[in-house]
Amino acid sequence: MVKFTAPETPSGDTAEVDFVFVLDTSGSMGGSRLKQMHAAMDFVLGKLGDNDKIAIVNFSSEPHTNGYNAPKPFDENKKDAKKLVDGLHAKGDTNIEEGLRAAIKILDKGRRGWDKKRASCIFLMSDGVQNRGVYHHVLDEGEVTNYLTKAFASLALYRSISVMGLKVTLIPKEEAKFTIVKVDAGDYHIDHPKDSPTSWTIHFGDLAREENRRILIELKLLGVSKEEDPKPVIQVKYAYTYPANKKNSKERPEEMEGPNNHPLFIRIGRDDAKASPDMDPDVKREEARNKQADYIEEMLKLADKEKKVDGAKLKLSTAKNELSGLDDPKGEFVLDALHAELGNIGDFLKSYDVYKKLGRAYMLSCLSSHRRQRYTERGGVDGVPLFLTKRLTKYHDHADKHHKSTK
Repeated sequence: MVKFTAPETPSGDTAEVDFVFVLDTSGSMGGSRLKQMHAAMDFVLGKLGDNDKIAIVNFSSEPHTNGYNAPKPFDENKKDAKKLVDGLHAKGDTNIEEGLRAAIKILDKGRRGWDKKRASCIFLMSDGVQNRGVYHHVLDEGEVTNYLTKAFASLALYRSISVMGLKVTLIPKEEAKFTIVKVDAGDYHIDHPKDSPTSWTIHFGDLAREENRRILIELKLLGVSKEEDPKPVIQVKYAYTYPANKKNSKERPEEMEGPNNHPLFIRIGRDDAKASPDMDPDVKREEARNKQADYIEEMLKLADKEKKVDGAKLKLSTAKNELSGLDDPKGEFVLDALHAELGNIGDFLKSYDVYKKLGRAYMLSCLSSHRRQRYTERGGVDGVPLFLTKRLTKYHDHADKHHKSTK
């Protein structure tokens, strides 16, 4: 397994961000839901930096860009943005797809013309009750709670990006007697060009402070007749850029072989024992997490195909039994989180109606977190703190306080 962790850089060395907020103002958002949206946006606008840029798109039957053909500097538009949000009213049908298309168009324009070393993201706030267009929807968790404000606390990730455009390349040593069978990095894009079949490049994109990304590599090794000392079998190269901001305009070289250009290698020792060696606990833990993600994906497919939850429940039982069989004292934090995740899924599979209203959205959020190796706010009775950073924890506390002050 290869693991990369973004450094804990000072706040002034993180990326400036272009945000597009996509807000549902259809009729189904009336009453408490609109109140919740106002409270969440009030929290978010209070957390943006002066050097960030914003655009606000609201949608009902059609999207409205409110004059934002491109994100505008936040420090010059604070009052206008708050006034716009406070003046939004709920009416009309729901067309999430067109709202997102409008937001993507704004960011696409930015990528062609602005500083490419700025980060960018889209925040969608909707109850998910789509009745216009073909966008596949998920539903909210009911009346006014702290879910929206707390979910928008994920703003902390984008306000603390310290590594941009990370890509990792794995290059097997020619003399190494093995074959790479599989490279697993979640849903991130992997280049495996035909003209270089032994080279694998994973594109991870931007990482916030403390975030890490893991790569599981499955090798097929030739047998040996005697013990061999650890030898380099795979060279690991990586490249990234520093974020652009007023304090920092430096850029990493296009490709680095390692710290101070000292090559990094994965080394493997061999022995002639017939019994398989014990797997590293970190690798075993990561395999268990990935396997759980596979089970969740299978549960989703079964429930959607069968229009009932019986098959998904059987798959859930298998996942629970497999997880219970793991003995990993040092990995209790991860295992407890995985058990909590399955417990919540069990609550959401009590009936097909509960699955449609709450379970599907929850499981999609779980799957997104696992495949992207990034924290997501999911709801559920028991928290699942996988991939949670210090900055996110701090923003969650702020969100709780803000919610209490606006009740």
